[in-house]
Amino acid sequence: MYLPAADLAALRALADRADNGALRTYLTGLLPDCFPGSRAAVSLTTQERAVIAAMVLHSTRSAVAAALHVSENTVKTHLQRIYRKLGVNSRSAVIERAIELDLLGRG
Repeated sequence: MYLPAADLAALRALADRADNGALRTYLTGLLPDCFPGSRAAVSLTTQERAVIAAMVLHSTRSAVAAALHVSENTVKTHLQRIYRKLGVNSRSAVIERAIELDLLGRG
């Protein structure tokens, strides 16, 4: 599973403080190639990020549209652009990719 860089660094520091060699070795391994090392590779607009965040909470396009106070067609357009930019073709893949790239933020 992918961890944001800050979380991985915190786990490595914890392993160092606990003097746990096996855990330290495990955590120093490289992340798989399928996880990009940089969030800068994807440039999403504020609206596209809002659509992704709403997708996490709402199961339908109409619910996302209602939550964002926009039309379903607007959400559809944003989703088409998001799919293209993230290189995915499904709703679940958008959410997985957003997690991998730490696009959902923490506040």
